[in-house]
Amino acid sequence: MTQKEYKVLKIIDGTHIIINAGDDNDIKEGDHFRIIGKKVTNIVDPDTKEDYGPLQPIKAHIMAETIYKKFTICTSIPHISDITAVSSLFRRKEYPELDVNPKDISGGSINDNNPIEVGDTVLEDLGWNTANSSTF
Repeated sequence: MTQKEYKVLKIIDGTHIIINAGDDNDIKEGDHFRIIGKKVTNIVDPDTKEDYGPLQPIKAHIMAETIYKKFTICTSIPHISDITAVSSLFRRKEYPELDVNPKDISGGSINDNNPIEVGDTVLEDLGWNTANSSTF
């Protein structure tokens, strides 16, 4: 299966971004993606010197929330947290902040080492394991 590649078009805030893929690209609500960095390191076997290919740093994991014809609003992956000790009664979703470039946020500011920027590459997250996810 070929991994599809998209781009970050707009950063709405610290938890929402827009990518350049939508219904025309068969994107569905809940689809997972990863935003990758530009610096690539090749993985080489130290004994055989066989090159296993590039390791691309992952800036963030995101998921499709609202799909339009040609673009999608994505969010950071929510975490479930317990508000009280009675976890079965009180649970809420928390959306962790995405590591975005502060200059690309309207009215916001985030400072970190590897910020997400408009134009960053977004890949389908083919290896996402929904069994280990606590999104709902």
